[in-house]
Amino acid sequence: MLNYYHASIIVIFLLPALFGCASQQQDSEFKCKTTIERYMALRDNGPTKDYQALFVEQAEFNIPQLNINVSGSKAIANRQAIALKETQTMHILTHSSVKHLSNNEFEAESIFVLLQKSKQDNFDSKVIYNGRYNDLMVLHNDQCLFKRRTVHIIGKQEW
Repeated sequence: MLNYYHASIIVIFLLPALFGCASQQQDSEFKCKTTIERYMALRDNGPTKDYQALFVEQAEFNIPQLNINVSGSKAIANRQAIALKETQTMHILTHSSVKHLSNNEFEAESIFVLLQKSKQDNFDSKVIYNGRYNDLMVLHNDQCLFKRRTVHIIGKQEW
């Protein structure tokens, strides 16, 4: 029969393991949030090689409303490099949350505002998008990287 003494001993040995797991999970979630924040700065300003490093090699990037589906970190980075030449952008992150799914997988949702201006436009018109990122992220070599990023455009305004 388990008495108070035995239960106390069991709890003393289990607590560090339980809190260690929670702490490790929080650290991983922090790494994912850091990746999400870095995405914003690197997407707007580069360099492209650092932007590409945010994605696993076989990553997917999708914008369903624009019928954009890009596969592979290199192709995703090429799309960003072209965009850097053609547009000036500023991403603003208004909210993000990360949820642990399994050993090394995380699900994230972020709300953003994107200000975009064509570098070739003489009329200085701007487009403002607001939307949501839905991400599947994985821990790889102690970094949290995008495995799949889906962009949902909620609104678009031209100025």
